[in-house]
Amino acid sequence: MSEARDRAIRTVRTFEDRFEGARNIQRAVLGHTDGSTVRVADRPDLVYVRLKAKGAARWKVFNDKVADDWGLPVLIEKRPTGNMWEVIDVDKESLMNTGGGWGGESKLPNHASRHEWPDTVPGQDVVQIHARAIVPLRTFSRSYSGSYVRVAPYKYTYDGTAKTFWGGELNLTSQVPAAGKAKYVMTYLDPRDNTLYSTPGDIRTYSSAIPLPVPGMPEYAIPSALVRLWGGQNYVVENDIVDYRILLGMSVPDQAGAIKTPSYITVSYTPDLPNERMLVGGTNIALTDGGANAGLTINTTGLTYAPEGAAYVVTTYDANLQNERMLVAGSNITITD
Repeated sequence: MSEARDRAIRTVRTFEDRFEGARNIQRAVLGHTDGSTVRVADRPDLVYVRLKAKGAARWKVFNDKVADDWGLPVLIEKRPTGNMWEVIDVDKESLMNTGGGWGGESKLPNHASRHEWPDTVPGQDVVQIHARAIVPLRTFSRSYSGSYVRVAPYKYTYDGTAKTFWGGELNLTSQVPAAGKAKYVMTYLDPRDNTLYSTPGDIRTYSSAIPLPVPGMPEYAIPSALVRLWGGQNYVVENDIVDYRILLGMSVPDQAGAIKTPSYITVSYTPDLPNERMLVGGTNIALTDGGANAGLTINTTGLTYAPEGAAYVVTTYDANLQNERMLVAGSNITITD
């Protein structure tokens, strides 16, 4: 049984060798002879090639194997059926002999559309871009020595002014907790001074199964990442970093510390608020501002009162008047108040 199988394999290989020997392969060079183009204008699936074996002879052949690199040595082959020729590969032997500047890259054909995702029409091989692959303001490990991280450059607008953060470094070594403990540290950019900072979260017992608490968001912060620090850690790696950037729809706080457009009532005029109303004391009203984290006191001022000790005549008794006389109706007298 084994001998029969071996004979069959030898027969198939012999047939393959004969077929391979019958292939019609030519060496050529990509591009029109005048150096103007590679692709045929009215047939984007065809390219111009110049046959090495036939001088400057120019052919139009099918190509879906290599890039439109004018002057690139290629191999073309006539298909087993019909009269169609096609590019089958880069002529690596010619490149090796001539130097050619070829560094071993695959010289792929034009296929950008296969990786694109225009509205409602995704390509056949769409490239999915995840948050960690986007560079601006990304926190990443700096080295394998010490708990350092770097944050990439970032351009943004704050309070109507375009700003550029040129990147920076944070040394988190002093924030590493004791052995057996772990915590998150948030890295963020403060737009007020365009400077990088970090803020720590609560410390917990280290466990890969229990999520660590997230630090509170500072009042002025453009967040970058959560960096996990744990006891005994010598350096930060990618697995310690959780991306915390808001890449779409980020709202950078302004100098008023809030949204500008509502109709705020303020104690003093603030140019950043377009719809503010300033609180003003009217006649005989005084405002006393106690400052931040204190109260605003409203008092009356400049008022005068009648003396309580005068001999008033009243219609009803009032205990606050010391010498009052109450008006009383006598016989045949009626008092209408």
